[in-house]
Amino acid sequence: MVLTGEYTWKETEGSVQVSVLLRGVSPKAVDVYAADVYVKISYPPCLIELDLFGEIRDLEVTAKIKKGQLTLVLPKVEPGVWGQLCVEADKAEVMKHRAVARERRQKRESDVSEKSKARKHEDQRQAVRTQMKLDEQELSAIEDRKAQEKREAEARAYQVLGRLEVTASQKRAEVPAAVPREERRDEDSLVEDDDDDDEPPALTTTSTAEKEEVTAPVLPEPRSSSKVSVAHTPRVFPTPMRESKLGDEHEWIVKHRAHLHKNAMLTLGNDGRGIEDADPTWLKARGDDRWRNGDYRSAVQAYSAALELDETAIPCLANRAAAHLKLADFAACLADCDAALASRHPRALEPKLRARRAAARCGLGDYARAVDDLEAAAAAAASAAPEDADALRRDTAKVRALRDASAFKNEADAHLAAGDAQKAEHAYARALESEPTFVSALSNRAAARLALANFRGAVQDATDALKVFERDDSTAVSGPLCVRSAGDVRPFFF
Repeated sequence: MVLTGEYTWKETEGSVQVSVLLRGVSPKAVDVYAADVYVKISYPPCLIELDLFGEIRDLEVTAKIKKGQLTLVLPKVEPGVWGQLCVEADKAEVMKHRAVARERRQKRESDVSEKSKARKHEDQRQAVRTQMKLDEQELSAIEDRKAQEKREAEARAYQVLGRLEVTASQKRAEVPAAVPREERRDEDSLVEDDDDDDEPPALTTTSTAEKEEVTAPVLPEPRSSSKVSVAHTPRVFPTPMRESKLGDEHEWIVKHRAHLHKNAMLTLGNDGRGIEDADPTWLKARGDDRWRNGDYRSAVQAYSAALELDETAIPCLANRAAAHLKLADFAACLADCDAALASRHPRALEPKLRARRAAARCGLGDYARAVDDLEAAAAAAASAAPEDADALRRDTAKVRALRDASAFKNEADAHLAAGDAQKAEHAYARALESEPTFVSALSNRAAARLALANFRGAVQDATDALKVFERDDSTAVSGPLCVRSAGDVRPFFF
């Protein structure tokens, strides 16, 4: 049943201020909708609808919650004093008034969205143009540097060639021209007849080999040729590798690894994978890291990959059960705990596995068997970890209350289905005596009281159920949900 909320208001020349006392309502449950002449404030089980006397700037409305009070500031379109907050009209006019206001608000939001999309598109185009200009400038600078380096290299090469030519010219100038054999013989005879005692100048000559050694540049020996083989990393997928697709490909391989164990690409050393992808210990460590970071789905994948490589890795099975419990996959958690407890597991894992299986059974509504598991877990932890055993005993008492409450609720459900609302109300009351926060019992008793025309009691039960859900402490919710105390015993996760 929806109730009309209470509020106060005041105005100035430029705005209207509306104050609403929330009275224990969580801020997360408050919803405010504002159009130009219509304002709706919803905070279950209450609702406030205001058909404003004047027009406001709905896109500039501000809302603030402080110390359990909601304050709305509604800027006026035209300054002035209204004298009253809401218009006075019959229901048909009021409904038409609201529908027109909603249409105008929707049109304004659509216009703002279109403008935002157009501005975003223009910003992207401008960013592309700017990037193209920067790329062009960088390419031009690279070309300029290449041309400059080419000119400098050519200049250095011409300088070296010039020096070599000068050196060769000087060497050629120092070597005289060869004298013909006949003329040299005549010169010898003339020298013999000459009475001059001075000896003729010595004739210096340079052999052809020496001239070639001076003028020819020294060249290095040819390099020895060798064959270089290049191999590419094999891939499972017949497509080019792209960085944007690596995450999806890895997730696909991990998901289908059980069906690809004969694929040569998935063996260590053939696909470039490291030991972290093919060693169970490394995979377990990866799963532990994902768990600590709150990424429970990735933790499940890592533990599953480790178990495919080593089915006897019981710690991976236990940790995967904990990850399934965090994901509220109670059936999977129960299956992992059953498999681990049926195997030759270490004694230290006994309390953890039984506590997690108890939490999963609570999530599935099997409170009786959850009590058995918690009692066995407390007994197993009594000698090694007395503090953990005490925590498990407290959880056992909590689950016993849930077991009793569930039994009474089932009995009440049967009475309600048979049309006996009086007996159903009495059985629901006994269930709530065992566990006051059993949400389904509260909501069903509200239905029974509604059938008995006990409207005040039905409203109270529905309100109490909503208050349980609105608490910041999620462990307060009991009933069809998992018992958080049994599932969050910290020593039993790792």
